[in-house]
Amino acid sequence: MVLVSRCLASRHSIDDSFDALEINTKEQLNVYLDLSPDRWIVGPAGSGKTSLLMKKVISLAKNIISNTLDQKILVVCYNRPLSLKINRTIEHALKPVYDIQKQDRIDEPRPVVDVKTFDKILVKINGLFIKDQTLSVQEAFKELQENTRCDFKHAYDHIFVDEGQDLSDFADWPSLLKMMHKSSSGHATVEGDQLDPWYFWVFYDSNQHLGFSKEENLPGYSDELIKSNKLHRILRNTKNVFLQVNKYYEPLVKTSVAVGVHHREVGLKIEWHPDDSFQSKETTGDTNRVQSIVDHFKYLKRNDVQERDICVLVQDVQTRNKVIPNLQEVGIECQNAEELYTKDDNNKVVVESIRRFKGLESKVVILYDPPYVAEKEKTRELLYTAFSRCLCYLVVISTKQGCESLQSDAGLC
Repeated sequence: MVLVSRCLASRHSIDDSFDALEINTKEQLNVYLDLSPDRWIVGPAGSGKTSLLMKKVISLAKNIISNTLDQKILVVCYNRPLSLKINRTIEHALKPVYDIQKQDRIDEPRPVVDVKTFDKILVKINGLFIKDQTLSVQEAFKELQENTRCDFKHAYDHIFVDEGQDLSDFADWPSLLKMMHKSSSGHATVEGDQLDPWYFWVFYDSNQHLGFSKEENLPGYSDELIKSNKLHRILRNTKNVFLQVNKYYEPLVKTSVAVGVHHREVGLKIEWHPDDSFQSKETTGDTNRVQSIVDHFKYLKRNDVQERDICVLVQDVQTRNKVIPNLQEVGIECQNAEELYTKDDNNKVVVESIRRFKGLESKVVILYDPPYVAEKEKTRELLYTAFSRCLCYLVVISTKQGCESLQSDAGLC
């Protein structure tokens, strides 16, 4: 039975859609059970890459803790809010195992999993922040090669990278990370021991490929992308949301299998809200400009939708920093994406920039004044990221022209 779109954005209808998306695919199971030491997993937004990474790391960490193995896992990503989410999820899953281990020892058990952003790793290796990304990586290479006492050299038995495409601005980042892997020390796992591999896995969305839009600009690790495990089935978005996301899907790695949703949940229709106040750009950030957000928030609250299930996405951090106090002025409690994963009192509306919400998701997304003209190099990628963050119910607030442009077959003008 195919579920049809509901006319009311109630908590019941949104949670029904969310439950329908909480399934696994055969592709995901094959990846999870894969014991290959080196593996790249490529798939579009919503195909379950981050969930797979966390499940794999949690399973591996539980085995290390339970058997008191002298092994360590590193999880790397670019976006700090995503790193906080991954770390919180893994810590929560491992707490019962650590609690059991504490019963048999006096000292605190050694943490098994490190979750770090790539920037933080570079700062730790170099001892300072270097603004020039190329120079920062070069200096880190030099430090790992020349300093035998560097804490990061050959430090990890297993390395997992999430949203690897976000690291593409850093030249040859896979080689740098492999210098931190124990396999680069010249010591290998026991020959024939297929049950205990040393993992180096990268999860990658080849649609969010930044500057690699032309064949001659393919990254140095293009062979790994071509030979990678491919995910094609979307679980995150309802069909109505996916149809919008798919307008911006132009993957670097072509596959013979078309990308599509894995479920039959059509979900709620996208709500398009033309707002005349956007015509006057000088009032950007004023309380009057966020009235359309307030109206939708009140509607959602009347239908019992929780604050933490609502995310307002804006173009940049500067806009976010204006919108949050404007909403708080009218009594709407807000938080940014980092606070969502660092504070206990997190039943607040999330307001965040599109880029900083990469890798994250929300049941309800209110997309506020998104770009809709293809005048900038990364507009399509930004829209792809923005729309794909929504699981169940999407509201787009823009100009009349913007709404028409985003609803067009091309998805922008």
